[in-house]
Amino acid sequence: MSVGPASKLSGFLPLLVAATIGFAPVTASAETLEIGIGTQNTTTNTVTGGVVLKELGLLEKHLPKTGKYKDIQYKLSWQNATSGPPITNGMMANNIQIGMMGDYPLMVNGATGQATKNETQLVAIIAYNAVGGGNGIVVHKDSPFYELADLKGKNVSVPFGSAAHGMMLTSLQKRGLPPDFWNLVSQSPEVGSTNLQEKRIDAHGDFVPFAELLPFKGFARKIYDGAETKTPTFHGVVVRKDFGEKYPRSWWPTSMR
Repeated sequence: MSVGPASKLSGFLPLLVAATIGFAPVTASAETLEIGIGTQNTTTNTVTGGVVLKELGLLEKHLPKTGKYKDIQYKLSWQNATSGPPITNGMMANNIQIGMMGDYPLMVNGATGQATKNETQLVAIIAYNAVGGGNGIVVHKDSPFYELADLKGKNVSVPFGSAAHGMMLTSLQKRGLPPDFWNLVSQSPEVGSTNLQEKRIDAHGDFVPFAELLPFKGFARKIYDGAETKTPTFHGVVVRKDFGEKYPRSWWPTSMR
């Protein structure tokens, strides 16, 4: 999986810090500002925008503590999820103000926000792959299936609304196959991995790193890579639009104005 330069920690940290600073209201009285941050700690392409910052305490280190911010008490709520949809749910409920996820869930996030009057805004790209690598479909190592065509009418799972789900829909479109080509069910990476290992499903589609992790564990075999779609993928950071508009947007770095 090749990750683009946008995923470099040095490039993303100023954006997230600046975004968080910008949400702080100017006030003379002591105030606790709670900010929910939705992360995916087990997804390779989102770790630089989430768990790395959290574990190294980098966000807290760079938050302002003087001047008009000297009376602000920051309370960061890091909320880990295994895929993008739970983060979107948190953002729609206003429990999460900043979230990071893959391209397909980002589109679902935007559409859901518009439909429910909880609009979100894409503010940063933290990873990308020019040809769609990283997503993949795996089967049990003892499976008689060796290519996507072998899965016709089979029971296949994928986390619905995830980047891998988008890859699977694209794979059908590229081949001119109908949506009911297979029996697709929604399962999280953990549930899908267990069911595949126990041979309860015929195949499992997932995002990076699971399409490589499961074969590495010795019980799975990859039969389809997202790169075969030749469709670029990316991961990004979104912010609730009302949250951003409530506080001045002067937090954007000068280079981005």
